[in-house]
Amino acid sequence: NYAQERAKLLPFLYAAYQRQGLSGVPVCRALMVDYDNDTAAFTIEDQYLLGDGLMVAPVVVENATSRSVHFPVGADWVDYWSAGTKSYHGGSDATVPAPLTTLPLFQRKGSVVPKLDLNDERVLVLQTHVEGIPHHGFVYDDDGISTKAEVHGQYFRMATETRFDSSVELTLRVEHADWQPSWQRVHWEVGGSSVGEWQSVKCSGVDLPRVEVVGELSAVDASWLGAWTVEGTKAVVALPIVAKAGWEVRCTTQ
Repeated sequence: NYAQERAKLLPFLYAAYQRQGLSGVPVCRALMVDYDNDTAAFTIEDQYLLGDGLMVAPVVVENATSRSVHFPVGADWVDYWSAGTKSYHGGSDATVPAPLTTLPLFQRKGSVVPKLDLNDERVLVLQTHVEGIPHHGFVYDDDGISTKAEVHGQYFRMATETRFDSSVELTLRVEHADWQPSWQRVHWEVGGSSVGEWQSVKCSGVDLPRVEVVGELSAVDASWLGAWTVEGTKAVVALPIVAKAGWEVRCTTQ
């Protein structure tokens, strides 16, 4: 359901428009804007980059059920819908399925896509993968209806950073917190077949307990540091958010 997926992506889109306001980088832009070292990107007219980390390849041919997609040089990509199981190398072209029910949508490996959990408004999902280029992004929120953010600084901004070597690392750091978002927890979702090999997850040096199923993560609150689990090709690490400027947590997989 595309309407539901758009609703999930509201934190991603809100941060993208905030980034546009600060830097002038358009939310939707041609591939060549970010990948000017890829000569093929200059000829692509039916794909575009969305925000900081997504690439859209809409179907523009009537009755087509597949299409060719170019993956820009300089980054590897994963199918957005596949929980990290379908990946594509930068600089390659591939024919991908494109039925009416599935928009060809891809996430750059290493990037963090913030999303809502439509079943629990207290949860902010951060979607990433087990490998990729280190990424620096942010999550932003304000009241959405007034100029208090601009005039009085009433907004919330949290930096997100990823690193990848022999482990996967995520750092969260609250940079500004004169607005209290509805989110109380982060669910860091990491896609990829190798998550089943994880032995532990440490956050700020503390080993988190492993639970059996994702449903048990709902017990995570500000009274303890978190927990984690693996279901199929996706790992989920649950953490409380402390909406206070200067709060920081760093999570590393083993």
